[in-house]
Amino acid sequence: MGISHLKFHNAYAAPFPQSKDGIEALSDYPSEIIGQGAAGQVRRVDMPGQSFALKELHDKDSKIYNTRHLWYLKREAALLTWLHHPNIVNAYARWRSDGDPVVAMELLGLSLSELKPGGWRCGDALSFGIGLYIVREIAKALNYLHSKGSVHADVAPKNVLLERPFDTGKLPRVVLCDFALTQRVGGVLSKALCGTPRYAPIEVWEKKPRTEKADVFALGCILYELVTTGAQYEQRSAADVYLDLKDGDKYERIRANTEMPPSIKDLVESILLSSSIFNGFDLLYNIDRTFPAIRKAKTVEDLTSLAF
Repeated sequence: MGISHLKFHNAYAAPFPQSKDGIEALSDYPSEIIGQGAAGQVRRVDMPGQSFALKELHDKDSKIYNTRHLWYLKREAALLTWLHHPNIVNAYARWRSDGDPVVAMELLGLSLSELKPGGWRCGDALSFGIGLYIVREIAKALNYLHSKGSVHADVAPKNVLLERPFDTGKLPRVVLCDFALTQRVGGVLSKALCGTPRYAPIEVWEKKPRTEKADVFALGCILYELVTTGAQYEQRSAADVYLDLKDGDKYERIRANTEMPPSIKDLVESILLSSSIFNGFDLLYNIDRTFPAIRKAKTVEDLTSLAF
């Protein structure tokens, strides 16, 4: 797929170098595929003094090209023109190539899926302070998104990006990405079973209208996984995940967990089992009220030295 016709739209983004006629042939620069999915792929593009991630659809002549995916990418490209928040990925530019939209985004270090040694479902639990810091940063993004009457609809480890690992003194920036499924609360798509099933509440499985609570529920699942040594579902099928939610088995495992300090366990249960934490604002408020030291932390050591 050729790449051309650069358009600027994000005031927070660094400008791309342009040719004299204002059109940059980005296909002339080195690139490599860094991620692939059913809809398309993400490539790293290296320009002089700047690298970025380019999200594009599969070629139109590909057997897996789907016009529905084109519609989702168009929606995401449009959304990223008005979503401006430090905890939401910056879209540097948006332009068309061969009639399809292409989304160029800032290139960050790694996703939350890659944070633990050996992958998301292996290795030791993270520091409780680091886990809460990550969740608080994404809660800030959700607070902003929910204030605009929208839900992300796919909050999952693969869509949480870190500027760098937690192996240096300065705290990394944490951002939410992939807004292809983002929708208005109560909109046409709000009853669709979409997103990552392992992080969806029972209401989504039963195709009830999707609310801000679905995003918060997913973030509660991520918190639970971050501060314990095992994933909530491991490699179980989607059907098993649904039955666990319907029968309450997942919640029993959370209640029986002995790895979490009582204060964090109370927060996880409040997110997953009650309606008291309904949206991003509620979650951010509860974290800041219960764990004020997380908001005040400036370094990784500040987080890892906290007692719970």
